[in-house]
Amino acid sequence: MTEHKKPLGIGIIGAGMVTQVIHLPVLSALSAKFRPLGIYDVDRARADAVSETFSLPKRYKTLEELTKDEEVDAVLVSNSDEHHADATCAALKQQKAVLLEKPAALSLKEIDQMIELEKSSKRPVMVGYMRSFADAADALRNHLASLGEIKMVVSRDIIGPNDYFLRQAGPIIGSKEIPESFKEESKQRISRAATEYGIGENEPEIKKAWVYLAAVSVHDFSTLRYLFGSPERVLSAAVVGAGEGVTVHGLLPNRIPLTYDFLIDTQGRFDARIEVFGANGTATLTYNTPFLRNLPTTLEWLRTDNDRFEVTIQRPSYIDPYTRQWEQFHGVVTAQDNSRMTLAGAKEDMLLIKEIVAKLKSN
Repeated sequence: MTEHKKPLGIGIIGAGMVTQVIHLPVLSALSAKFRPLGIYDVDRARADAVSETFSLPKRYKTLEELTKDEEVDAVLVSNSDEHHADATCAALKQQKAVLLEKPAALSLKEIDQMIELEKSSKRPVMVGYMRSFADAADALRNHLASLGEIKMVVSRDIIGPNDYFLRQAGPIIGSKEIPESFKEESKQRISRAATEYGIGENEPEIKKAWVYLAAVSVHDFSTLRYLFGSPERVLSAAVVGAGEGVTVHGLLPNRIPLTYDFLIDTQGRFDARIEVFGANGTATLTYNTPFLRNLPTTLEWLRTDNDRFEVTIQRPSYIDPYTRQWEQFHGVVTAQDNSRMTLAGAKEDMLLIKEIVAKLKSN
């Protein structure tokens, strides 16, 4: 067990929107446990501007400089998805624990590389599937048995554009000096990863849907895995529009029917939920946008007792899932707690996406 009487030093890889709007404010609120030291980003001007705004003490010029800093106890990987593996592997090679933003990686091969390096480094990687850390998700998991036999599960993400919520979250420091060579490399990495899922360059609708599945749907897949275990199989899937949505039918463990729908549209609302229909009642886990912190995640129960029909809405707390996620990460690093969201679990989610893509292609 590692003793840490002072806050963990956190090095941050990626100075983008999620780092600015979510992670740095959460870390500031958890100052007794964490001390953000500085940021590395390929866009040095943005990294410096964000560091200045949040009064971070260090300026890292290279990824190596950050990972070799002896004051850094753990690393937040919050850069572009296609570069997650490089950052994570660099941190693990320097014996740093990692909180890795979802998806773990677009490439299945890269997830395998990270799994092997995590084993050899003996430092933990926790994947940032924040929805599963909501107190309401824990309450549902702890009381699933009260619903009796589960008949059906319905999950959905019907979400408007991020900008609708972000413009209410305050100013965001945008990209300033990203090299053109880096942009081209990113495109090539995404295309190479797409081929692992059988997606060709002549399938733009499926490729767009795959990107959304990796960026958005993994939230639901990881939470469903936390609640029920990994889905057994995908029965059917269809692309919505030009790839801005997907509808999926599958089976959870014990052959529980699952319907999952996502759609990214232009309406200013955030409709994300998991509904569980049991023999003794129905439970609905409802999420709000994470970009406006402390909007509560709620749990609604519907039950019938003879002529009595009862609706109960629970708000276990106002503590946001990202805060709960960081609190557990602190336990994983300092007390060797088991990570709720592992690289092995993240690979299962991406393999599920691969199965969905195969159904999309067959249709």
